[in-house]
Amino acid sequence: MNVQTRVLRRSLLFTAGCLLAVALRAQEVPAGAPVPSKTTALSLFGEPLTAIPMSATAQQEREERYRVAKAAAEARPDDVEAQVWWGRRAAWLGRFQEAVDVFSRALVRFPGDPRLLRHRGHRYITLRRFDLAVGDLKEAARRASGGSDVAEEGEGSAKVPTDTLRSNIWYHLGIAHYLAGDFEAALHAERECLRLPYTPDREAGVRFWSYLALRRLGRLEEARRELSPIRPNMAVVENRAYLLLMMMYKGELSPDSLLAPGVAGNDPLDPVILRYGVGAWYLVEGRRAEAVQLDREVLTFGQWHSFAHIAAEADLQRLGETPPSRSPAPGA
Repeated sequence: MNVQTRVLRRSLLFTAGCLLAVALRAQEVPAGAPVPSKTTALSLFGEPLTAIPMSATAQQEREERYRVAKAAAEARPDDVEAQVWWGRRAAWLGRFQEAVDVFSRALVRFPGDPRLLRHRGHRYITLRRFDLAVGDLKEAARRASGGSDVAEEGEGSAKVPTDTLRSNIWYHLGIAHYLAGDFEAALHAERECLRLPYTPDREAGVRFWSYLALRRLGRLEEARRELSPIRPNMAVVENRAYLLLMMMYKGELSPDSLLAPGVAGNDPLDPVILRYGVGAWYLVEGRRAEAVQLDREVLTFGQWHSFAHIAAEADLQRLGETPPSRSPAPGA
C-alpha cells in the first residue's frame, strides 16, 4: 500500500468514525427534548444533568491527565491503548458523551476490540442507554473470551490494578441488566463474574447487586445464601459501603446506623450507595414509602454518574414516582 493510499484510507476511517459518533450522540437525547448547552446527559426523567461534583484539586488533576491522554491518542491514532485512555480520562472528568464518541471512533479503526466495547458500554450506562450498554458489553464478553485476561487500572484509591478486563465486562453487564429491570439476566452476568478470579472489593460489589436482584425475583433463601461468604473483616478497599449494607442485610447492623454521616468513609459516593442500599431493602420488605423517600434523597447528592443514583432513578420511575424537583409541595 503506497503512502497516498494509506493517507486516504486513514481519512476515510476518521470520517466514518466521526459520522458514527454523531449518529450515536443523536440517540442519547429523546426527540424534541430541550437540552441546555451545558447539559452532559439526561436523567431517566428527562431532566438535564450537568457537571459532576468534584473538588478544585481533583478537577485540575483530572484535566491535566486528560490533556496528556488526548495528546497521546492524537499523536498515535494506531495505538488502541492510547484511544482507550483518552476516553477513560474524558469520562473521569465528567465528559461522558465525549468518551462515547472517542470509543466509537476508535471502534471503526479497531472493530470489536473488547476494551473499547467494555468502556463504551460502561459509559452508555452513565448516559442511561441501558440497551446500548447491554449490546456493547455482551459483545465485549464474546470477544474477550478467546484471549488472555488482562489487569485493568482504575481511577480509585488502589495503588495496583485490582480488577481485570473480563471481570469488569461481566460486572458492568450485570449492572446494566439490573438498571433495565432484567434481574434474572443481571444475576446471570454477576455469577459469570464470580467464575473469574476476584478480589474482596469485586466480590463485595457482585454479591451486593446479586442479593438485590434475587430479592427482586422473590428468591429470599437464595439471597440469604448469597451473603453467607460476607464477613465484616473482608479486606475491602473501595467498596466498604457495599460491605456495610450486606452486613445490614444479614441482620448485623441496623438500617438507621448506615444513614449517619461518615459511616463508610470520606468517599462522596458512600452516602449515595448507603441510602440506595437501605432504600432497596425497604422496598423488597414492603416499606415502599421509606424506600421512595431514600431514593429521592439519593438524587439530591448530585452524584448522578454513580450506579446507585441511576438505580434510584430507575426504581422511582418503575414505581411511578417523581424525582425531588417534581415532588408535590406539602399539603398540595
